[in-house]
Amino acid sequence: GEMCGCLNASGMDIKNFCAAPSSALITACALVQAGVFANVAVVGGGSLAKLGMKFQGFLEHKMEILDDCLGCMAILVTKDDGVSPIVRLEKGAVGKVPISASTSDEAVFRHYLLKPLENLGLQCTDIDRFALELQNPEIMEFSGSGDVARKNYRKIAAMAVMAEQLDKDDMQAWIDKVGMVGFAPTQGHIPSALPYLGHAMLAMQKGEIRRAMFLSRASLFLNRCTGLLDGVSFILERNPAAFSSRS
Repeated sequence: GEMCGCLNASGMDIKNFCAAPSSALITACALVQAGVFANVAVVGGGSLAKLGMKFQGFLEHKMEILDDCLGCMAILVTKDDGVSPIVRLEKGAVGKVPISASTSDEAVFRHYLLKPLENLGLQCTDIDRFALELQNPEIMEFSGSGDVARKNYRKIAAMAVMAEQLDKDDMQAWIDKVGMVGFAPTQGHIPSALPYLGHAMLAMQKGEIRRAMFLSRASLFLNRCTGLLDGVSFILERNPAAFSSRS
């Protein structure tokens, strides 16, 4: 803010490990909707300490180290302008991973995927795109972590099948429709869902999609104080005013 000359602004840090970007955006949207602030900038970046964090896999294959860039993002949150996509904030719309979920993948996805959709009267198949951890597989596969994005989409599809919202035979076709290839640098929190936000906004403004769901998990166990993880989710939706006026 100081470097940009935003002299009337103040700021705060939102710390939630890999879920921090989504937690920060949800907080910003709530502050604007409540009228506390008119405009909130959500700004985040990678750290020098994480440059080349997956280097060992590349050295073992005698390759150049690929995760050699610092990712960053900036999002401006304002009141509804009748054009820009909106974040659903009504009761139950924001998903969370409670302590009771423990570390079970099924329980985690049930809480921050299925519950908020159920609260809004929606199903998984009502979401046009899902964004989760979007790490670049060209980097992650050499580190031994595999294709993180693909694994998460399979988990979402499996939950949709368990909830009887999708036929098992249709899983792969549905994944191809709602998913995407990971494209973000590994920088810890940077790949966590929000890199797709700008692309989702453009797609909504063009009328290509109506809804996108963003799911971010936090590795709380990294602080050595607990074995649990955390997580939040939110739904971005095409602005109904903009769509009705265009049609």
